Amino acid sequence: MNWQLTADVGEFFAAAGNDLAADPVENTLLLTIADGDRRAASTSPTPDSLPPAAAAPLYGWRAGNGPGAFVHTPGFPVVLGAMPGAAAAALAELIPPAPPPGRPRGATAADRDLLAAWISDFLHEAGAAGDTRGAAMADGYLAYGGLLGWEDGGRLVATAARTRVVGAMARIGPVYTPPEQRGKGYGGAVTPPPARPPSRPVPVRWCCSPIWPTRPATPSTSGLASGRSLTGCCCRSPASDTQPRSCGA
Repeated sequence: MNWQLTADVGEFFAAAGNDLAADPVENTLLLTIADGDRRAASTSPTPDSLPPAAAAPLYGWRAGNGPGAFVHTPGFPVVLGAMPGAAAAALAELIPPAPPPGRPRGATAADRDLLAAWISDFLHEAGAAGDTRGAAMADGYLAYGGLLGWEDGGRLVATAARTRVVGAMARIGPVYTPPEQRGKGYGGAVTPPPARPPSRPVPVRWCCSPIWPTRPATPSTSGLASGRSLTGCCCRSPASDTQPRSCGA
């Protein structure tokens, strides 16, 4: 259905605003919410004022395929414009589920020992029981701000790493949730979707993450612990006009 997604409300209005305004009665709620977001963005131009990735609204429209647009404010139902049923069904597969309790935050040096232990546990569950790189890997990620945590109740409950940017590409992983916290959606929440850029964007054109034969409902170790075989990876671009690409694992 060629849905285009963005976290930029200005881009959304530039692409879909005229179509929505052509039937303002049908699209009254969608237009009102998006316009409110646009006005709020115009008065909060600094990076520090932007919401974290999981709290940022998501906007979408169908490019050249007939009517269809939506606005999704996390924590609230998706607001849909007029669209065919098939388009709505396709959209349901693209919108991420509501996040679990808590919030994302960047990992700091104070988290180092916990994250080193988690990475060691990840390597063990992935089949590298003798691998002793956990502490070194944690130090490496922390050196360039490459670890994101999900915090609930004042403590970290999951983490996701990203590589350094190479050729305008960054790769996501490992993603780890300790066993006692699994099944709550923390692993999926801490993995940043390309359509929702972080509040301080890294200059990347592609964000790559693993592909598994069956996507887990609640990822814990990016699928490795369950014994499934990696089949490749999918690279998505924050640019709304760029199609996902497959890549080698």
